[in-house]
Amino acid sequence: MLACMLATHSLLAQGTVTITGKVQKGEQDDILIASLPSLLFPEEQRTFTEVKNGHFRFEVPVSKPVTVELVYGDESVPLYLEPGFELQVTFAAGKMLKTLKYSGQGANENNYLALHTYRFDDEEDYQTLPDNVRLSEKAFLQFLDFRKEDQLAIFEKKIETNPVSEYFRQMILSEIEYSYANDRLTFFDMRELMRLPVQLHPSATYFDFLDHVEMEQPASLGAISFPAFLRNYIRFIGQQAKLETRDIHYYRKAYDEVSYTLQGQARVMAQAYLIRLSLQQG
Repeated sequence: MLACMLATHSLLAQGTVTITGKVQKGEQDDILIASLPSLLFPEEQRTFTEVKNGHFRFEVPVSKPVTVELVYGDESVPLYLEPGFELQVTFAAGKMLKTLKYSGQGANENNYLALHTYRFDDEEDYQTLPDNVRLSEKAFLQFLDFRKEDQLAIFEKKIETNPVSEYFRQMILSEIEYSYANDRLTFFDMRELMRLPVQLHPSATYFDFLDHVEMEQPASLGAISFPAFLRNYIRFIGQQAKLETRDIHYYRKAYDEVSYTLQGQARVMAQAYLIRLSLQQG
């Protein structure tokens, strides 16, 4: 049960999050909250509730801030929860992200999260694929810098009039950093996968940014883009160590490399991820 997962890792007293909502023009009989992909908990956890005459209600125990997904039919949006939130939400079926509106405690955080997702995750101009990955290294970094500056400017402007919790602020700042870091880290791999006619080679200092990526703060680890970044970073660490995935000892060697390179909770997550992959591969 998702409710159990949301309360994991804390012995503190739980808070309860209440979410009531209304779906316009909906035909689904239920709506659900689902966990986001995680290196520690790869299996999706779900909690369902009935939609009756367009109305629904969730009550879930939450012991610490967490981001999950609100799923209706084939549509989904990220949902940020903190203990004690009492959210009201409305949206139109078929246009969930575009029409999503929150009120109540936690509204500022989730209205911004919906805006961020709509503007930066759904608009093609801000994506690396399919067009921006075709840029030169210099032009691609200019694109990433422009997107990051736009994200930061919009976020700071919005929270001036609609203040958010400090944890959420740190999480969004981390999300901006990790989306930048992940796209920069995978740029050359994506070009290779697309079999572009001209393949590039990274400049001598291209990957130096990895020395400055923050992976210690709890809010950083809660960023939506963190698991994808960490998976790609683990692979990069193995490549830098010239490990061969066909080597029967690959996972043990990769485990040793990430243990040396990473620190704190990020190292624990990377180690657990490699152990799980090793067991799956037999």
